[in-house]
Amino acid sequence: MKICPRCQAQCVDNAIFCPNCGGDFRTYVAPAVNVNVVNQAAGESYFDGKLIERIGWSILAALVTFITIGICAPFGIVMLTRWETKHTVIQGRRLGFNGTGGQLMGNWIKWILLSIITIGIYSLWIPIKMKKWTTKHTYFAT
Repeated sequence: MKICPRCQAQCVDNAIFCPNCGGDFRTYVAPAVNVNVVNQAAGESYFDGKLIERIGWSILAALVTFITIGICAPFGIVMLTRWETKHTVIQGRRLGFNGTGGQLMGNWIKWILLSIITIGIYSLWIPIKMKKWTTKHTYFAT
């Protein structure tokens, strides 16, 4: 048995035409290969961000944080996280991030208040809470 390259139907080995789509096996020309499809099939994982982009986004995030005296730090964190996930591919699938600075701001305020109430003890959990929030808003874009 062979597989039709057009419709993926199973055909007998000596078939000239596909019984499903009617395609001619003698004149079939393979379509151009899409690099993203090849990477996905290969299951490659990689990061394709550039240093100059990272520097630019870091400066912008720092400015947002500095100008607002730290109040808008969650917005800077979201900018950097969005850039990082946008340039990350896991097993051939690009990541996306849909978290917003406003969403993180609500959590940020809650975490700071809990840290104040517990005399800093809750601050030990903030990195884990941050990672959970980031993961919750990360998805496969392709």
